[in-house]
Amino acid sequence: MADTVTVDQRPTMFGNKRVVSGEITLDGSGTTYTLDLSASLSGIDGIMVNALGDTVRAAVDTSIKDDGTSVLMASMVASVVYSFVAIGER
Repeated sequence: MADTVTVDQRPTMFGNKRVVSGEITLDGSGTTYTLDLSASLSGIDGIMVNALGDTVRAAVDTSIKDDGTSVLMASMVASVVYSFVAIGER
């Protein structure tokens, strides 16, 4: 099974900002993932990531990479669905 990423193709825009949301599921071979949002955002201001389901999970560590359009996520659990919401420049 491969990592799965779904990005909602209906971003919300206001002024020069865009909000992008979606889901990520890791395949079981790692605990980190790099989310590339360069197709939707020219720069990321912030991101929220939460696990879905009835089991409480530790918070995902996030870091916006030097390119400004990718986010490194760590401390994830395989086979858990995570939802994300990112805001940034259009």
